[in-house]
Amino acid sequence: MHQLFAIVLGILVAMMYAVAALIEAQPLLNKIGQGSNMTSLFPAALVVVLVVMMLFSVMFMVYLNGLLIARREHEFQLYRRLGMPQWRLNFSLVGETLISGCAGLAGGILGGIVISKLLAMMLLRLVDSSQSVGLLFSPVAIGEVAGVVLVLLLALGGLRAISASGRDVLVKAQTTPEKTVVQPLTASMVIGAIVGIGLFGWATWVLAALFYWTSRFTHWFGGNAGLGSLFVGWGLAEVVGVYLLYACTLPMLIALHLKQQRKMSAKYYLWLVAMYKRLRTNTQSLWLTTWLTTVTLVMLGSAAMLYQFGQAVVVQDVAQSILTTQGGMRSVKKHVASSDVAQTWQLPTKLAAGRVKLRMRNNSDKQENTLYQVIALRDYQKIRRHQTDLPHVTLTKHQAVMITIGQTYYQTKGIGGWNNAGRKLTLTRTGEQLTLKTITNQFPLGGAGYFDRALVVSNAVYDGLQAPIDQLTGIKLKPAAGKRVESALLKSDQVDYVAYDHATLTGKKPIRFLKHASNTTMDRDAISLRRPDLHQMRVVFGFLLFIMTLLGVVFMVATASILLLKQLVSGRQTQHIKTTLRRLGMPAADLAHLQVAQVVSVFGLPLVLGSFNAILGIRVLQLALDGSPSSSVAIAFGAYTLVYVGFAAITAMRLNQL
Repeated sequence: MHQLFAIVLGILVAMMYAVAALIEAQPLLNKIGQGSNMTSLFPAALVVVLVVMMLFSVMFMVYLNGLLIARREHEFQLYRRLGMPQWRLNFSLVGETLISGCAGLAGGILGGIVISKLLAMMLLRLVDSSQSVGLLFSPVAIGEVAGVVLVLLLALGGLRAISASGRDVLVKAQTTPEKTVVQPLTASMVIGAIVGIGLFGWATWVLAALFYWTSRFTHWFGGNAGLGSLFVGWGLAEVVGVYLLYACTLPMLIALHLKQQRKMSAKYYLWLVAMYKRLRTNTQSLWLTTWLTTVTLVMLGSAAMLYQFGQAVVVQDVAQSILTTQGGMRSVKKHVASSDVAQTWQLPTKLAAGRVKLRMRNNSDKQENTLYQVIALRDYQKIRRHQTDLPHVTLTKHQAVMITIGQTYYQTKGIGGWNNAGRKLTLTRTGEQLTLKTITNQFPLGGAGYFDRALVVSNAVYDGLQAPIDQLTGIKLKPAAGKRVESALLKSDQVDYVAYDHATLTGKKPIRFLKHASNTTMDRDAISLRRPDLHQMRVVFGFLLFIMTLLGVVFMVATASILLLKQLVSGRQTQHIKTTLRRLGMPAADLAHLQVAQVVSVFGLPLVLGSFNAILGIRVLQLALDGSPSSSVAIAFGAYTLVYVGFAAITAMRLNQL
């Protein structure tokens, strides 16, 4: 167990040193933040991460120390019965804590120096920066981490000494044999099981049908009060429900299954009994590891989704290297030669004001008047041949497809979902009515070229619409010309303005382009560049993913270590049962399979339940991000599961060696 203590402490120390060394590597952070106006934010964010890691590490090591003390209760009792003076026992406990802790500290510092380079390379990769980096050696970081750890070790040694000075009563209480293998069902267990299922089921329903419950609570309690009540109620139901599942529901189901008196193999029976005991005695650790798993997966999955989302947003905004309007074409022609261009796309649109009443998230209708850039179906289909992420569209004469940012505000699938298909949209200048077929957030050539919304209509409607022409141009640059052309165009700050007053929106005045901004204008950039925007997104969300990965590693080590130690403690306490079964003739292979089944179950329950909660939580974020792509979430979950399975395999091997 001293080895486990030193290893876990070493991993935590290595992570803390690596973060502290990154904070001290100011030139590296300046390089990463160059051009993003976030140079001062990166060190501050890393300091916050380091403080969180230190606080969590201290709390976790205190908890781990308590588990180690509980495992050695019989040993302390034996020392006292043999007449060992209390001062000598205390001295030895403090000494062994310092020895194993200093070994972990030294190994952690050395490991931290090694992984500091790997973390720096990972950070540079995520933020799209190219720079050579070596091992990060920082005496300041060593001093900070070593100081915190040495104080922690002295405190842990003192706790061990205090705990070793009066264990007789606790040992007797814990070693009192149970009258039966599985306790009879009680009314409190049955009620707890039913309440647990109800609370957890309702909490799951809230996340699965969030829009429905949001509208219900805001209707019952008002806006902010309703949202606050829903959040508090859901949190309490989730926390209490998960605890009751472990404390009452699962043990009750096992007890009922055993009482059916069906024929079952001895190995299966022993596994059920062992799981019943684990659930009853390790409820708190299973509950804690479930929430650590949930938090870790939500952090990793959300950060991975945001990283992918940031890049997807840029691609949606600027589908090619350059997106320019008519107002920006003069600058583009000045800096972009024909030899720099790989391909060009032209998209004619017409500016029209429209009025439509749409169903919102709160289940109420809202009338919206805004500007639309109207696109003919034939032109949309031409662009779609090259911009393959655009959805397939077919229309009758008076149908239309609305394209807008925030698609999930107007339609969503699943429980409590809704859509605005069939709603009537009126072009206020001509009075023509169109029927909405669907709503999407994918703009042809990219959303940066649009004032607000777009409208795909039939060719006949487009040809008959009398409205100002607004042509968009997408340009794909050759790789060799990219940086040179983009550097020149970045200096352009041209902006297009269009009238957005009440008379224009209601169709009383024609739509007009303006030269200056006012309170009644809408604007857009005349020239949008893909690569610089993509770099900005990678810097912001790449750094966020890096931070969440660091915290995720710490939480993951803590989760797996708690389960590993709990299993080893339980394995030692039930060693006599294993010996008895071996003497009764149970094959060694069956004993090994039984041990593996117990490990898989104890590790699997928090993983499955935590993953389920995390998936629901990340789905809420996905809806908030307008249906962001989520393939990176599967990668994050897979990486976590692999490491988790590795800890389970180590636990099974150690138990079979007992």
